[in-house]
Amino acid sequence: MVDEETWSEIEACQNGDNIVSSSYSVSKMLTEKAALEFGEKNGLEVVSLVLPLVVGPFICPNMPSSVHIALAMILGDDSKYRYLRNSYMVHVDDAANALIFLFEYANANGRYICSSDQVSFYQLHQLLSQRYPHLHISLPE
Repeated sequence: MVDEETWSEIEACQNGDNIVSSSYSVSKMLTEKAALEFGEKNGLEVVSLVLPLVVGPFICPNMPSSVHIALAMILGDDSKYRYLRNSYMVHVDDAANALIFLFEYANANGRYICSSDQVSFYQLHQLLSQRYPHLHISLPE
């Protein structure tokens, strides 16, 4: 069970096979911890929204890496399959709504995880295959 008290282990982020670079993961986690600690020491309300793999439409000129990873089966990029073993994902609209909610919620303070379900590689394959049968998405052998 993962909740707002759960933090990734720095060593695992540095040495693991993460979606994003280890230095990015570690610096993001250390920055979040420092901001929360600073707020606590100085009587400030600090809110942190923890996002998993963000998917959905994008406005930037190039496909974000998170979207490319989420679409790896559709794009046929099996080099990204390892990132989809057991993933947490959130739609960009849900992430934006969570940010707005936390901004407007007067009692918001601390960490909030913006993810509800873990999806396995095979669940994602089943979902995409049923939704897009014309793409003939295959599983790696």
